[in-house]
Order: sequence, then C-alpha cells, then structure tokens
Amino acid sequence: VSTQSTWACKIQKWTLNVLKQRYMMRDQQKEEQRRNKEIQEQNAAIKIQKIFRGAIVRNVIERQKYIQWRAAITVQKATRKLLTKIKLKRKRNLNYEEQIREDSAIRIQSLYRGHNSRTRLSERKNCIVIQTFLRSLLSTQFRQKKKKKKKKKKT
Repeated sequence: VSTQSTWACKIQKWTLNVLKQRYMMRDQQKEEQRRNKEIQEQNAAIKIQKIFRGAIVRNVIERQKYIQWRAAITVQKATRKLLTKIKLKRKRNLNYEEQIREDSAIRIQSLYRGHNSRTRLSERKNCIVIQTFLRSLLSTQFRQKKKKKKKKKKT
C-alpha cells in the first residue's frame, strides 16, 4: 500500500502542480492580457490626446493666420486709402494748376481775339474808307470823262 499510496501521492502532487501551473499560467496570461489591454487603452488615449491637441494647435494656428490675414488686409486698406488721398490731392493740385492754366489760356485767347477783331475791324474800316475814296475818285473821273465826251460831241 505504501508504494501505491506514495505513487498516488506523487501523482496527486504532480497533478496539483500541473493544475497549479496551468492556473498560474492562466492567471499570468490574464494578467498579460490585462496589461496588453491597458497598454492598448493607454496608446488609444495617447492617440486621441495627440489628435485632439493637434486639432487645438491647428485651430490656434488657423485663428492666428486669420488674425494676421485680417491685419494684413487692414494695413493694405489703410495704405490704399492713404495712397488714394495722396493721388487725389496731387490730382486736385494738378487740376487747380491746370484750371489756372486753362483760365489763363482762355483769358489770353479772348484778349487776342478781341484785339484781332478790333484790328480786322479797323482794317476793314480802312479798306472801306479806301474803297469809298477810290469809288468816289473813279466815279468823279468817270463823270469828268463823260462830260468831256459830251462836250466833244456838242462841239
């Protein structure tokens, strides 16, 4: 009985050891699976945080770009406004100077035309006087010739 009972005890011990090892292996596997799952969850959380932080940073960068863009537009608008004012002022000055030149030119032209008209009128008057004188002279000469012819005919 003793060898059998020792063998039975050994087999039981061995079986218990095998069962214990399997149970421990199962516990280790479960622990390892739990750790793996925990690591996966941590990695997933890290990934989510990474994506979220990236989105926040992109949003901040996009907002900064928008602010810079609006600032650039504001600066461009102010610059264009200033340049337009300067151009308009120059144009007004040029227009004023041009208007003065134009008014001066018109005044000079009107004075010249008046002078020219008076000169032509006086020339016409002179011509008319000369024509009148010549006509009267010719008329007198013609009459005198006619009288002479009549006298010659009568005599």
